Amino acid sequence: MTSILARTLFIAAMVFNSATHAIASPQTDANYIAQQTLTKEMFEGALIAQRPLILSAIQNDLRNNGVILKKPEAFFDLFMGEFVDEFTLGMREEGAQLYLDTFTPKELSDIATFYKSETGQSFLKKTPALMQTSFTLGEKVGARAGMRVAPSLKKRIRDENLLELEDRSVIDKLLNILR
Repeated sequence: MTSILARTLFIAAMVFNSATHAIASPQTDANYIAQQTLTKEMFEGALIAQRPLILSAIQNDLRNNGVILKKPEAFFDLFMGEFVDEFTLGMREEGAQLYLDTFTPKELSDIATFYKSETGQSFLKKTPALMQTSFTLGEKVGARAGMRVAPSLKKRIRDENLLELEDRSVIDKLLNILR
């Protein structure tokens, strides 16, 4: 009798455990996915890859407001040190809602299950480095693509009169750049 009761309780516990795992709320899954994918390391990776562009934009904005920094890199590091934590929290909140709006409850559950797996965790750990490398590759491939399309773009601008500017010399300058 005890063994039947023990078996019944064991089976009930297993069913309850698998049922609760399978029916996690979509909000819980979306929050988990956001915590896993929208990480400080992810954003730091993107910021490192885009550092020259962001630094230039910050310097330009400050310069336009009459502020010229002797050590803009130091300001950038200070700013990003404060910024990235706040940005990460905000992105997680917004990201969870985006996931809820984009994926079905089943899809959210499947994605969360993947991220909980060994392969999913490996993917998440490697993603910041993949992003950094992708940014570098994007710059290289983008420059090459820009050079390849320049002649056809130049021809279309000239032949189809695509740009309407009052000062023709601006178009001439642009066409000279697009050699």
